[in-house]
Amino acid sequence: CMLRNIAIVFLALILVGELYLLFILKDGFIKSSQSVVIDSKPRVGQPSEQSSAPANDPKRNDLEALPQTLVKIKDKVFKVWIANTAQTRTLGLSNQSKIADVEGMLFVFDEPTMQSFWMKDTKFNLDIIWILDSKIVEIAQNLPANTDPSETPASYTPTQTTNYALEINGGLSQLYGLN
Repeated sequence: CMLRNIAIVFLALILVGELYLLFILKDGFIKSSQSVVIDSKPRVGQPSEQSSAPANDPKRNDLEALPQTLVKIKDKVFKVWIANTAQTRTLGLSNQSKIADVEGMLFVFDEPTMQSFWMKDTKFNLDIIWILDSKIVEIAQNLPANTDPSETPASYTPTQTTNYALEINGGLSQLYGLN
């Protein structure tokens, strides 16, 4: 009888927590006790008004065709394109002229992995924020653009497995105090 009452109280506490997540947290964000929140409802990609990649650039990735979502770290919200296929992960942000400071690309992996990233045809410096579930595990800051196509681009690999990687403009993670 005592164990049953404890189990009922425990289940009630879980229910209260779930209700909190449903009613207090808004906009479809998945809330965790960690430092990264990823919008749970990706949308079909729309170019940002601040994006400057010309629409007629033949080398440009078709970011407009990618789904988008929001990623919140601390008080900063990034509107990100989702790279969740081998092709979109390989292309990444290559051949983009630049992105706005509120934009980025979220690389999604089915299972935690130690995925390497390279800067091939990347025209601006990037920060790569590696995330495991909803916790930042590592940040590579201000990685240099690949300015010389005749050179093999640098490659960057996290020191532990992750299931997300977020690319944003180089220097923003330090500027915003992300860690």
